[in-house]
Amino acid sequence: MSGVSRPAEIRDHLPQGYRIEPGAWLVLPDDKLTDMQVWIRAEDWYPSSLDRIVWFGDDGTGNLLGWDPDALQAILWNPEDGDAPWKTGPVNELWQFIQNGYKD
Repeated sequence: MSGVSRPAEIRDHLPQGYRIEPGAWLVLPDDKLTDMQVWIRAEDWYPSSLDRIVWFGDDGTGNLLGWDPDALQAILWNPEDGDAPWKTGPVNELWQFIQNGYKD
């Protein structure tokens, strides 16, 4: 993720990450961020339409958190949903959405 502009909400939790409960890393620690980018893009099911997304976390249930540097917003996406994120918006709003049990 070096060289990628990230919002302050994400940068503020690096290098340690932001873990809200076991398995739920809203921001992965620095040493896991590169692994996530490499892993997900190597999967044959990964849609090329999401190549610009920088993945930075997950909710512990299979949904991934990413940053869209073109739209300047975060996305919440599940690989089973194809190439369309099911929620987009500011980083803090997506974190709040997750912590509120997926309710706005």
